[in-house]
Amino acid sequence: MGQYVQSYLTDKKKIQDLYGSGNLSLYEELYTALKAELDDLDGDFEDELEEHNISTKDILLDIIKGQTKYPVLAFMYGYVYEKLCQHYGEYFSPPNDEYSTPYYYDIAKEQEYKAFIPIPFSDDFPVIYSIAVEDLDKEIIPFIHNARRRSQMNKETCDLEQEDFQYAFEYAKAEHKDLVFFIY
Repeated sequence: MGQYVQSYLTDKKKIQDLYGSGNLSLYEELYTALKAELDDLDGDFEDELEEHNISTKDILLDIIKGQTKYPVLAFMYGYVYEKLCQHYGEYFSPPNDEYSTPYYYDIAKEQEYKAFIPIPFSDDFPVIYSIAVEDLDKEIIPFIHNARRRSQMNKETCDLEQEDFQYAFEYAKAEHKDLVFFIY
């Protein structure tokens, strides 16, 4: 699988409100709404999940209960978190489709992985970087200005990449939504 970056506008508050709420009717509602996506994840990671005798439904329940019963499957919490970001928001692509995964990966590693809820993070994928709407102006700086550090990247690619990250931040500000990047 090649590396790529996905971006979402989402509602941080809704995600934070569900975390640890213990609201089983919300759990059932979310499971019903996300069933197809969660079933796809179950199929994609069948071996890992079967080894621990769980499914993504169990990970979703952990999030609702505010617990981490399966830290060895940290990556699954990231994938379910992505589905929650999408459910409470929208996926979008930048105009040039030029998010550079090595560049983004460098930034995310420098800044540490970030999520709106305390989920475990994998040492591998997905790499998650969540930015609250009130932090967009501050958080844009490494995404826009650090690209020039990469001397191996040609100027045209660098300019397109900066344009795409600028678009993502401006779009989030215009929509007054929180921004989340995932790298795979």
